[in-house]
Amino acid sequence: MRWGGHRFTVYLRDAYREPLAEELAGMELLRDKPSGGRLRFLKRLRAERYDLAVMAWQGDPEFNRMKLVGVLCGAKERHVYNENLDSFTIEGGENPIWLQHVKWRIRARSSGPRGMPFGGVLRVYQRTVGLLIGVLTTGLRFAWLRVRRGASV
Repeated sequence: MRWGGHRFTVYLRDAYREPLAEELAGMELLRDKPSGGRLRFLKRLRAERYDLAVMAWQGDPEFNRMKLVGVLCGAKERHVYNENLDSFTIEGGENPIWLQHVKWRIRARSSGPRGMPFGGVLRVYQRTVGLLIGVLTTGLRFAWLRVRRGASV
C-alpha cells in the first residue's frame, strides 16, 4: 500500500510462487536464480534501472546473497523490511542504519547460542586482514562502478 502507484517486478524462488500467488497477483514474477551466473544476473538487474527496490531482510542467512544483490541492484531508492516489519532505507552517509543492521546481524549470529565454534578466530580475521581486504575490494568496486556510470552518461 505504501507504493501503490508502482508496477512491481518480484524476484523470488520457485518454491514461493504458489504459497504467495494471491499476494503477488498482477505482479511480474522472475526467478531469483536465472541462468548465466550471479554476476550476469546482477548486471541485468542493474540495467533495468528500477526506481524502487523493496526487499525483506529476515535473519535467515540462506538469503544473504540476495540481500547483497539488493544493496547493489542500482535502484534509485532502496527500502528494507526486517522480520519485525521495521523498515529503513539503504543510503549513504556516515554510519547508515542499514550498515548498523548488518553489523548487528553479524554480532548476533557469532555470539548467539548457534555461534560458530571458531568465532574468536573469525573476529580477529574480520578486524585485521578481512577488514583490509573488504575495504580495498569494496573501494575498487565502487570506483569501477562510478567510472562505468560516468562513461555511459
